[in-house]
Amino acid sequence: MQSVFVLCQNYPSEKDKYPMAFVHPRIKEYLKTGLDVKVISFACNCPYIYDEVRVYTLQAGKELLQKSEKAILIAHAPNIKNHLSFILKIWKYLDRLILFFHGHEVLSTKKYYPRPYDFNKAAKREYRFLRLYDQIKLPVMRYYLKKFVASGKCDLVFVSDWMYEAAIHSLKLKREFFAAQSHIINNSISPYIKEAGYVLDDFKADFITIRPLDQSKYAIDLVVNFAKCHPESTFHIYGGGNYFNYTDIPANVTLINRFLSPIEIPRVLNSYKYALMPTRLDAQGVMMCEMAVYGMPTIVSDIAVCHEMLDSYPNVLFIDNNRFDCKLNDIPQPLSSPNFSFSVENTIHKEIELIQKYL
Repeated sequence: MQSVFVLCQNYPSEKDKYPMAFVHPRIKEYLKTGLDVKVISFACNCPYIYDEVRVYTLQAGKELLQKSEKAILIAHAPNIKNHLSFILKIWKYLDRLILFFHGHEVLSTKKYYPRPYDFNKAAKREYRFLRLYDQIKLPVMRYYLKKFVASGKCDLVFVSDWMYEAAIHSLKLKREFFAAQSHIINNSISPYIKEAGYVLDDFKADFITIRPLDQSKYAIDLVVNFAKCHPESTFHIYGGGNYFNYTDIPANVTLINRFLSPIEIPRVLNSYKYALMPTRLDAQGVMMCEMAVYGMPTIVSDIAVCHEMLDSYPNVLFIDNNRFDCKLNDIPQPLSSPNFSFSVENTIHKEIELIQKYL
């Protein structure tokens, strides 16, 4: 049997639906096209089925892969500790290896990742560790990527051009050696975004931000600074974390300390005039893409990856992360004609085309 195996650090289950949730819509779409897909999860202790997806332990998945007539292995966010070790053990059984890179696994922490907030002691310790770990991670990843690509049976997938260039630079790779086997395929947006469209209704505040609070790359401090520069406007921030235990919250800002499920987001967005989504680092920025596609006037950071994703959207305003004095009149109008450049057809279906080349 021809099988597609998807290797993940973790995978959603009925008990916890959020680990690596960005992989699950891909698998569901693969299954719709008739592909035989099996997930191998490092965190899985007992095989289970989640939303029609079969998830296997490392050992069970390895045995199934070795018995397959033809085996394609897809590895998401591969790390050198787990993924590379597994790949080397089953290399001779693979017909094709497809590596999906989502960020930290191939990027220099020192060069690309912002320093954590001062209050976040755990993140500061992790940041110091990752900078040291890069001295092992980057050379080892470089060595094996060169080996895998040279074998003629490996493809590399990056979620943005920006990330591809950053990975080439971080890993000190020769672009011409990897270009033919490298692909840029964006992450897809939520299907609930595509099904609806922005209409202001049940007004709650002027601006909405949906972000984890404690990671400095998601720039909640910049949202606060923006709010301080616009005291006449109101701001709602959705997200969990401890940031406001250490920082005063402005009078015009309200924190809704909870997670929003994908199905809730379109309805919630309709209660706000503008989306405020600054960032210091993103491989793509799926949430800001969803807001822009939805048609909502969206404010994002004036950085390369944001321009790559959203330059074609007239409802997007790019602002300098060091300046927050834009006038509300500068914010564009809602998008009347939906632009579905991040739809399943333009993203996951490209992944399926790549997979089917080798079946």
